[in-house]
Parts: sequence; structure tokens; C-alpha cells
Amino acid sequence: MKPEPIKLPKKPRLLLKEKPPDQRQFSVIPIRAITDRRLTQMELRVLLMFCAYCNRGGLTWVGLQTIANHFGISLNRASVLGRALIAKGYIKILYKGFSGERAHTRQVIFNEKLSLEDVTAISGESAPFMLKNQQVTAEKGSDMRKKKQNRITDQRVSNLELSLNQEDIDKVDALRRAVGADVVDLAISKLEPKYTIEQLEQMLDKLLR
Repeated sequence: MKPEPIKLPKKPRLLLKEKPPDQRQFSVIPIRAITDRRLTQMELRVLLMFCAYCNRGGLTWVGLQTIANHFGISLNRASVLGRALIAKGYIKILYKGFSGERAHTRQVIFNEKLSLEDVTAISGESAPFMLKNQQVTAEKGSDMRKKKQNRITDQRVSNLELSLNQEDIDKVDALRRAVGADVVDLAISKLEPKYTIEQLEQMLDKLLR
């Protein structure tokens, strides 16, 4: 019996895409930086690069590694220059990102009097952490509305059951199983508190026609 030769799979072909050229043509800088003698030449150049990556409101998500690559300096050097710009009032960190995953959300301060809401209104763009916070707030609001509605429904059911005997309470449970709890709750919501089982059945009859 001759051994069959093992065929090794072919190496996959990797298509390398060229990095698109940088399309930025200009950088808008806070005018006060032009005459600020506290800024070193390198700090001013780094500020210009941050400004080249920010939107109209001054928000930027560029990472320090990208800044470092533009100038051929180390990441540590770019971090030192970034902290200097923060200390001198030209950059503010709004939200800290995750190392190797997402850069900080920074704001280039053009006007110290503008709030973050003003900045996002000018740019028409919210920072990712703001969108996440808005989503969490909306979800909490939805949960609170559901809990409130459930409390109202439970109270109506309790008030109705105060006027019922045990046999009628069992009928309510049977109605819930037969036509659905949502329909029964809707019928109860249309009744005043302490209505009888007969009135509940009549309301259900109207709703189910």
C-alpha cells in the first residue's frame, strides 16, 4: 500500500492596501497661542497638530501615538508635550479612553467661556462618551416609566380586588390567562377603582369586539 503524499494548503494571498494620503490642508489654532511666550516651539507645533485633527467645536479623538509619528518623536515625549498644553490651558481631557483601543476625548480650548454643550452644538457632533451617557440615561428613563406604569396597574388591580370575593378574584386570573394580561390591564385602566367583576367583563367585551 503506497503512502499518499500530503498536500499542504496554499498560503493565502494578502492584499496590502495603501494608506490614503492625508487630506488636511490647514489647521485652525487658538489665536492667543500665537503671542503666548510660555509655549515652546515644539509645544506650539504639537498644538497645531491637535488642531488639525479636531472638529469645528475643538473635539478630537486623535491618539498621542499618531501625534508622535507625525514628528518622529517617542510616545513619552508626545505625552509630556500634551500634558504641558493641558497645564497651559490649551487642551482639556474630557474622557479617558483605553490603552491600545481608544484614545482620550480631548478638547482644544478656543474659547474658555463655551460649555461642552455649546461646543457640541457648534460642531454638530457629540463625543462617543456623551452618546453612551445619553443612551444609558434614555434606558434608565424607559425603565422608570415602565416601573411607574406597573405600579399604577398593580394599584388598580389591588383596588378592584378589594371589592371582589375570592371566587371573583379567581375569575380575574382566569380572564388573564384567557385573553391576555395586557388586555385585562387595559380594561382595568378604563375603570374607576373598586369596580365589580361584571363591569370588568363588560369592558373586556367592548375591547374584544
